[in-house]
Amino acid sequence: MKIAFVGAGSLVFTRKLVSDLLRQDATADAAFSLIDIHEGRLRDAQDSVESLVRSTGRKPSVEATTSCQRGVSGADYVINTIRVGGPEITRIDFDVPECYGVHQTIADTHGIGGISRAFRTIPQVLQIAAEVERESRTPGSSTTPIPWQ
Repeated sequence: MKIAFVGAGSLVFTRKLVSDLLRQDATADAAFSLIDIHEGRLRDAQDSVESLVRSTGRKPSVEATTSCQRGVSGADYVINTIRVGGPEITRIDFDVPECYGVHQTIADTHGIGGISRAFRTIPQVLQIAAEVERESRTPGSSTTPIPWQ
């Protein structure tokens, strides 16, 4: 089984998800494919996941790549943890509405901040989905074609 993590540089999410997967017999020896566009964060994620794997005594393989195509190729599951724009842009999701009297405690799933985040993120998610779809149709891929077609 291969599990791909797009946005693996989101280290808190990646580390927690891998930790949970290593505790389950069904996924404990899966191949983990870490994908991120930021090489430094990707290296940190790979080091962290490999350390976590060593501490469990499990034997999953861990690969890291900046290529979404390579990372999702043959994946049985693809987990998306991307954050488009980084922390500076996310801060704007709070600041701009506040200038107009709209105070929100979180700006990633609702309110005007959530809408701003959606405008940034949806196009990227659609690109990732298209890549997963292309790779699921690649001969020899173990991925099942996407069912909504």
